[in-house]
Amino acid sequence: GGPVGWPAARASAPVIRHSLRPMADGRLSYREEVLRLLLEKARPRFGDCELQFTGLVPQARAFSELENGRLDLCAAMTDVDRERRAVPVRYCLYRGLLGLRVGLGLPETVKRLESVDSLEALRAVRFGLVQDWPDYAIQRAAGLQVVRLATVSSGVARLRLGGFDLLPVGAVEADDVALEFELAKVWRWGLIYPTAFYFFVSPQQPQLAERLKHGFEVALHDGSFDALFGRFVE
Repeated sequence: GGPVGWPAARASAPVIRHSLRPMADGRLSYREEVLRLLLEKARPRFGDCELQFTGLVPQARAFSELENGRLDLCAAMTDVDRERRAVPVRYCLYRGLLGLRVGLGLPETVKRLESVDSLEALRAVRFGLVQDWPDYAIQRAAGLQVVRLATVSSGVARLRLGGFDLLPVGAVEADDVALEFELAKVWRWGLIYPTAFYFFVSPQQPQLAERLKHGFEVALHDGSFDALFGRFVE
């Protein structure tokens, strides 16, 4: 990515190495749009900086790389272990809406499962979750049937082969994931639990955490974060 701030950033501008996944069509992802907004809002106080995409990194590895300083920033759902290993910027990018999980599956499976209306029926559904997502532990602890996945894309391949019934994803990202993998969406029910999705910063970059916190405060105060979030959820 190029410099954030003035068109010509100073040669000494710090480089922020991140693992935010770009959109398949080349557009900025919502997460990177938020990051760029915060950096722009923080620029008058903290100066210019430059973004560098390091490539897609599984979440478990991302936190190891934050710890050892090979990565400066990632975005992820929070849990106790992650907040111990990296510095959370405690403003939820999705205003808590990732805690509403919507099931995606094959059209015939979704049609059959739309009628789930009890805990007993829910516990008969086989959910597939990526093993390093906090949701994996949350849903297992709730007594649900959870199949362990390595990645979303390999999980969808297993879904098509009947390895499990539904892939639960955050309501705010369900349409994009359904479109990308040509899956149907359960409309009549979902799973809900409190959670937050934060930017996490390497413990070796405390000033970056302060830069982002300040940027969030400015963007919330002037309404620009709400405007960006509103466009995203439309």
